[in-house]
Amino acid sequence: MNDDELQALIEEATADFAVGDNEPALAKLARATAAAPASFAAWHALAEVTFSLRRLDEALAAAERAHALDPADLFINTTLSPSGWNAATSRGRNTSGPRRGCRGGRSN
Repeated sequence: MNDDELQALIEEATADFAVGDNEPALAKLARATAAAPASFAAWHALAEVTFSLRRLDEALAAAERAHALDPADLFINTTLSPSGWNAATSRGRNTSGPRRGCRGGRSN
């Protein structure tokens, strides 16, 4: 998959998610991360979508992968900030959230 195809796939997944087509969005992001495991954009998109769906363990894993690829990125550091994770786990929507704490809540 070339860069343009990858970007198009990520954009399609984001559009799917925006209109509520969650499973197709997740499938496209899975394809994107499998095809381009060094793509910050793919991992970050997967982190944001899974976080929004309160699939917190998956979101944390994807966010940590994105952070490893670009630790200075403001957006991934915001995604990994403790305040976002605390709010998500305190809502009671997913009690299996990151019990180990937000290991990724580091800033640069």
